[in-house]
Amino acid sequence: MQVRYLCRLPYLDATAPHQPWTKSTPDLLIVGQDKAIVYFNNDRSFVISKDSEVNLPPGKYNCSI
Repeated sequence: MQVRYLCRLPYLDATAPHQPWTKSTPDLLIVGQDKAIVYFNNDRSFVISKDSEVNLPPGKYNCSI
């Protein structure tokens, strides 16, 4: 559930500069101690600061949305 949320997070803000990537899909989520990175199939990435609500252990996860 949290993997899906984090993989969709880059698309939640309609005014964000990465909105033109909507034709590109997130492929991989890498979770660290203090941040998470969503990698897209267009070779771009989106960094998310990890807050207390995200309790995924560090690791690599496939984004399947």
